[in-house]
Amino acid sequence: MLLGEKDVAVADPNPRGSFDGLSSPQGGELPVTGWDLDPNAATQPLAFHVYVGGPAGHPNAVGYAFGPADASRPDVGAAFPGVGDNHGIDITFATTKTGSQPVYLYAINVGPGDNVLLGSKTVDVGTGPPRIHSKLLLHIQGTRSGGSRRLGTPGGWSVVGVTFGYQWLRDGRPITDATSQRYVVRRVDRGHRLRLRVLATKSGYVTGVAQSGLTSRIR
Repeated sequence: MLLGEKDVAVADPNPRGSFDGLSSPQGGELPVTGWDLDPNAATQPLAFHVYVGGPAGHPNAVGYAFGPADASRPDVGAAFPGVGDNHGIDITFATTKTGSQPVYLYAINVGPGDNVLLGSKTVDVGTGPPRIHSKLLLHIQGTRSGGSRRLGTPGGWSVVGVTFGYQWLRDGRPITDATSQRYVVRRVDRGHRLRLRVLATKSGYVTGVAQSGLTSRIR
């Protein structure tokens, strides 16, 4: 006996997203931007893979695994209420590929569903080592006198796995032996302003350099 019939809409379990930007401003490096999310874990930043030279599985393709995609994308949060803003893809990585190359971006599935190709673009990859870029302002935390000045975070950078070097400056001039993240304010600093310079290094990259703003005058 038929007890009834109803229609139901089955939601797509696969990830969704967009491949927004690709360039090669420095030889050997590829900045990729976009966003992705998975409806099975919509509030969690999702992993993504990039393939250069062909799609996944192609003999000429070189794959790179990244994630989570947690850069701020308020437009994504507005389009999908409740998922939050941190679903952006904003990564720069090195590649040994040169010349005109196809680049494929995939969202990596969580739970039911499959990985999804978000799109492909072609870029002319230059030669030479890629450069490390600072992406966030550096900040100094501490008291204005009798305490310490230290960098709460070394900032944000365009590549992962970098090694940081530090140099404190007094009125723009390097302070001898002040090459750690934490700096104890000295009597000689009174009346002067401090600044922190950070160097980000990684094998195969051009060193990145960034500076904090000046402190107020030490009293």
